[in-house]
Amino acid sequence: MFECRLLAVGNHYSGLRQGLYEIRLRGEGILVKYLSSEDAAIMKAMLFGNKSEIDSETKELFTKNGIAHILAISGVYTLSLVYITLCKTPIFCPFWAF
Repeated sequence: MFECRLLAVGNHYSGLRQGLYEIRLRGEGILVKYLSSEDAAIMKAMLFGNKSEIDSETKELFTKNGIAHILAISGVYTLSLVYITLCKTPIFCPFWAF
């Protein structure tokens, strides 16, 4: 989480959301470990939607060159990644329309 406020307290816990959050943290950790800080920031934006670490100069360059959309996560890209992942397991492949 980034800047946040606690709005409500409840007993509803989502193991799925927690798991996805932990996958995101592990993925970001791997990027930080193997890439330069600038490259890791760009990859975090592309893969996880975390644009907070991209400096303003880099954002401006992406915007000037008309490729700022690369930094935005799209449902199509996310679905494509899920499809590729699931099709590695043949049981799931027939259930997809692609």
